[in-house]
Amino acid sequence: MARSANISVKIEGDKQLIRALGSFKPTTQRKILRPAIAKAGRRLAKRAKQGAPADTKNLKKSIGSVVRTYGSNVVSVIGPRVKFDAWYAHLVERGTAPHVLREADPNTGRGAIVHPGSTANPFMAKAFQAMAGTTERQLYRDIQPEIEKQVKKHTKKALLG
Repeated sequence: MARSANISVKIEGDKQLIRALGSFKPTTQRKILRPAIAKAGRRLAKRAKQGAPADTKNLKKSIGSVVRTYGSNVVSVIGPRVKFDAWYAHLVERGTAPHVLREADPNTGRGAIVHPGSTANPFMAKAFQAMAGTTERQLYRDIQPEIEKQVKKHTKKALLG
């Protein structure tokens, strides 16, 4: 059974930034966060593509990112896209244990096929670990202009309204 790996970054360090975000309505907060989260997701997907095994070009091509909003949370989902046939990405990431592909014939005892398993190649986890600090710093830099845009927009509305 395939399981997804949940890796998250929680914005909590920069008190000024958090205060500034908190001063907006939740809908405006999401408008501020979506472009920055999308950009971070694209950067991480690009890094994951670089680390994906070269022998399966389909896996490399399949890696992408999409931004989703769940309540007040804005997330970037990074991994194989559905339109590509890379259903095996989790097997490459985590590896497989030895397993029987075909049981032996009960009458003859022959014909069993046993897969030896495969070594994990955690290209997604490596990409996240390599980008973790950079992604967080870049998120702060990407959020700042979005906050300024919203401040100008709300100031303009207040002056005209």
